[in-house]
Amino acid sequence: MHEKKGRQFIYFTVSQHSTTGRIVFENMLKTFFKGSLTDAVATFINDPETELTKEELEELEAIVKKAKQQ
Repeated sequence: MHEKKGRQFIYFTVSQHSTTGRIVFENMLKTFFKGSLTDAVATFINDPETELTKEELEELEAIVKKAKQQ
C-alpha cells in the first residue's frame, strides 16, 4: 500500500510480520535445505557452535511431542 504526500509516495507493508517471516523462512528452507525442515533443524542442532541450553532443548522436545499428538 502507499499514500501520497505532495509529490511523494509513501509505501508500507500490508502483510503481518508473522506472515512475512513465514514466507521468508519457507524460501530459506527451499533455497538452502531443499525444503526440508528436518535438515534445517538438524544443521543448527548438530553445529558445535550452536549452544542450546537445557531449557531450549526441553522446549524443542515439548514442541515435537505436541506435534506428534496432533
